[in-house]
Amino acid sequence: MKFGFRWTESAAAASAATRAETPELAGADIGGLVHGKRVGGDFYQFARANSRRVVFGLLDVAGDFVENRGIVEAARETFRLMGPAFLADEQVNEADAMMEFCHALNASIRNAAKGIRSCAAFIGCYNEDLGTVCYVNAGHTPGLLRYDGDVSELPATGMPLGLFSAGTYEAPTAAVPRGGALLLVSRGVVEASQKREEFGLQRLKEKFLSTPLTSAQSVASAALQAVGRADGQLVVLGGPAVSGRGPVEEFWKTLCLYRANSLANLAGSSVPRRSFRPLRKEISTASSPETL
Repeated sequence: MKFGFRWTESAAAASAATRAETPELAGADIGGLVHGKRVGGDFYQFARANSRRVVFGLLDVAGDFVENRGIVEAARETFRLMGPAFLADEQVNEADAMMEFCHALNASIRNAAKGIRSCAAFIGCYNEDLGTVCYVNAGHTPGLLRYDGDVSELPATGMPLGLFSAGTYEAPTAAVPRGGALLLVSRGVVEASQKREEFGLQRLKEKFLSTPLTSAQSVASAALQAVGRADGQLVVLGGPAVSGRGPVEEFWKTLCLYRANSLANLAGSSVPRRSFRPLRKEISTASSPETL
């Protein structure tokens, strides 16, 4: 089942942004929300590697969106092509492949920037058969993994992408139990403030823990609505933000992966396993990206 990203900004602002199609998952779903006017380099991306692996990521290229648009497009294209290329082989070691993938992303960002450009990133590979996520947290806000009455942090496993030509990235694996969920948010979510106090990671964890786990979209929505209330703004899903302070300048993103207790718990029953033709690995990261 899949749930696409929904925007809470005006249609005019939304039309300027590129959107990635969320993949269908067996026994799980993935989705999220974007809120506000885009001013930086935050973006999300998905790619199916084979019949049981899906690669996903939330990335934040430092700098103004207009200034770093070419870098964002290069990173998107590398993600779309190289994620499946490194992880398509059924026999490949996921941790090794994820580290190679991050090296490719790192090179793509540095090449497009013609030098150093920091890019915090949380990149995961979800294995539908095992219900696991092999991930790299490159200087990003911690991922939050929930099951029953516990929320665990998935902290940074390496420096942000784009800083060093030979960065080192660890790729641990975390299990997403049936009935559990993984929540990712952009830095702007935890840094949202009211009366000079950040919303913070602890408040986000508390909200995540109290949110009923019924779908990825509902979890992502609840997190964004909580931040909206903390920031004195009303978040209207599918429409513009309403506040008494003029246009929204913050840009917030939430992404959730929810694994159902059973296929019957998803609003659409089962998703059949599809045949999949993987991309070949012989793809050059130096090729210029297509227009997204």
